[in-house]
Amino acid sequence: MTVTTPEVVGRWLQSRPNLILRAFMEQAWGIQDVVILYKKAGYFEPLPARAFP
Repeated sequence: MTVTTPEVVGRWLQSRPNLILRAFMEQAWGIQDVVILYKKAGYFEPLPARAFP
């Protein structure tokens, strides 16, 4: 489990201009928030292994 704030997620997204925030749903799955992201280019290509720390 990771605990963070929406502000931290927003800052992380701002540093990745190749991603688009499609949706952010607080407590969508019980206590878990859901973030849906789109890639701006190469939509159907897989994300590189290092996309998420």
